[in-house]
Amino acid sequence: SAVSLLTMAMVGVVAAWPAAKGALAQALSVASRSTMARGRVQQALLVGQAALSVLLLVGAGLLVTTWSNLVRVDPGFRPEQLTAVRLPIRPPDYDSSERLWEFERRVIEEVRRSGAVVAAAGASSLPLERGLNVPMSVAGQDEFGGSVEWRAVTPGYFGTLGIDLIRGREFTESDAADAANVAVVNEAFVRRYFPDGNAIGRRIDIGRRQGSYLYPSLIGRSPTIVGVVSDVRDISLRSEARRTLYVPQAQAPDAISRLRPTMPVFLARSTSSGGVQQAFHEAVRTADASLPGPDVFPLSRTVEDSLSRERFGAVLLSVFGSVALFLTAFGIYSALSYSVRQRRREIGIRVAVGAPRNAVLVLVLKQGLLPVTAGMSMGIVGALALGRLVEAYVWGVP
Repeated sequence: SAVSLLTMAMVGVVAAWPAAKGALAQALSVASRSTMARGRVQQALLVGQAALSVLLLVGAGLLVTTWSNLVRVDPGFRPEQLTAVRLPIRPPDYDSSERLWEFERRVIEEVRRSGAVVAAAGASSLPLERGLNVPMSVAGQDEFGGSVEWRAVTPGYFGTLGIDLIRGREFTESDAADAANVAVVNEAFVRRYFPDGNAIGRRIDIGRRQGSYLYPSLIGRSPTIVGVVSDVRDISLRSEARRTLYVPQAQAPDAISRLRPTMPVFLARSTSSGGVQQAFHEAVRTADASLPGPDVFPLSRTVEDSLSRERFGAVLLSVFGSVALFLTAFGIYSALSYSVRQRRREIGIRVAVGAPRNAVLVLVLKQGLLPVTAGMSMGIVGALALGRLVEAYVWGVP
């Protein structure tokens, strides 16, 4: 009887195996299709999140690299321990270069007398702030030379800012209004107009364009170049140094000085910030008690402000990229967790019929990695396609 029972059981198992195998395959197929249908929307979201993360992180990397490159750019002067002073208004009676120069001279003398600064000077505008563009031509040449950056400065300006003197001399107190008109130019100016490097002694017709002058009062006031200084990035750290023409404030033509209706700015170098602000407030009050108190701030703030756009863009895209990366990672975790819960029965059946644990693990991970890989690929392609659109916002990045 035992042999009969064993034989009957074996025959029954053999007979039922094809049906059981088909039911098992059908159960696995139905479970898999049901789970995949539910996860398509999740996978689409993961693809989009991954692509967006790559785009934002690539953009953040470009802007951070740009900002890092600009921070290391040599502006052509030494902003450390430099203090800038700006007056908020320009009264109507300060309408001549003589009046402006007299005011600058008195303020600088008072500040130096206070002992709070090592060096001080005045100028028509601060470095990294746009000055005036004026037409000019080389004396003796009919060809129009184009427009150059024009700045009126006081004696001691180049030494105060730490601008190197390449050839010739700087301005002195003897370069007064009744003295011969002189000018100092930068190396970019020399490269453009005097390729042979012999600029000292040459004359410049300020305001002359193909024979006609911007203002009649400029006729006969051609300054002679007496010095060449190193280039300064006067407009921004992104821009190459412009062709710059410096003239003494005492000799600045009134017609050009009136084009910029602001008071002169002052720059001072000191070993410590203490006492500089008070010294300038007292100096301005002594020079003209009717003027309001000046705005005194470190020149490094101007340098930082020139990088504000790059810094803001780098921070903004870094934050957005980090948030997108976090959302992508959280989405992967949520999608895999949901998928595993939904496929618990399927996974249990696979393990029960002998599927290796590694094979089950690969099956689950593949579902999460495939949309991420697709999204990253789309993000890289998008970053390459949008590269030309961000080219204007990056600097020093191949």
